[in-house]
Amino acid sequence: MRELDYRKVHAVDLQRLRNKRGRICHQAYVTALPQLVHPGKFSLKTAEVFSYDSYNPRGILPIWSILKVFDTSRCFAFWGDPQRWNCTHNFLHLDALDSTNLVVSMKMSCEPEIYDPKLVKQPVEAGFELVYVGSTSFVLGSNIYLPGFKKSLAKKDICFVSVDKDTHRPQKLPDWWKEKYSQYSLPAEKPISFKSFDFAQPGTIVQHENIVVRTTDLDGLCHVNNASFVRFCYEAYIACHVRQFGYTPQADPYRNVKTVSCVFKGEAELGNLLQVSFVQDPDNRDTYHFQILKNPGGIIFESCLEFFPQMSSKY
Repeated sequence: MRELDYRKVHAVDLQRLRNKRGRICHQAYVTALPQLVHPGKFSLKTAEVFSYDSYNPRGILPIWSILKVFDTSRCFAFWGDPQRWNCTHNFLHLDALDSTNLVVSMKMSCEPEIYDPKLVKQPVEAGFELVYVGSTSFVLGSNIYLPGFKKSLAKKDICFVSVDKDTHRPQKLPDWWKEKYSQYSLPAEKPISFKSFDFAQPGTIVQHENIVVRTTDLDGLCHVNNASFVRFCYEAYIACHVRQFGYTPQADPYRNVKTVSCVFKGEAELGNLLQVSFVQDPDNRDTYHFQILKNPGGIIFESCLEFFPQMSSKY
């Protein structure tokens, strides 16, 4: 697994934080129908997902709205009331661990149908499955299903690292937990890898945008949430290209994302001024590499976004 600068963990009351996350999820998904398929697999169906402001001006879901469905549904499984799916504990029993589990890397892919503005997008079914268990980390595979499709229209793998809340360093997963859950992982799966792009290589044209962290960008720990990091990259790309081309056929200001891969290397908090730097891939004109820098703090996030082919702008 790639060596990371693990994100800072504040000394917090873990149970209080978990209870707060559970309450928020239940308020967001009041009529959700959760199901524990088996100890390593969980599904949730709900019609309370996308509101008016979940869509862009074209009536299409942006990538961060899709990411939020994954994140909220996952929190529901991890921290929701297990009595709603007739169990005595949450999915993967993470509430029994005396550590916090931080997201360190993620990859996601979307099918073009999910961006169809005519497609009915509710109810949504989100499925989660434990696919890899390591010494200090585990990977959760997840899928989103929409009405009329047997295949998933969005797939996301996310890697968590168990971190000691006092030392802020990786902590081994308990033997009892690995013994219970590793049997449900998939033998062929591995930790999520991420290859950093060299922004300093000759001939590279680097674009820069500044982002200020707002209250709506934060998670339960008052750090920037995962979806917001991806949104910062997307919006930096859009802002730069609209300034260069305007709303002309030369540039599509609302490009649909095909794949995302990223690694989380640090935290950002309310009011932080962040610099988003990005470059076009030299071998694929639809792929861009991003870095988010905080001063002080250095690079706190890296990602690679591949867009679907360029469309003519109508706005």
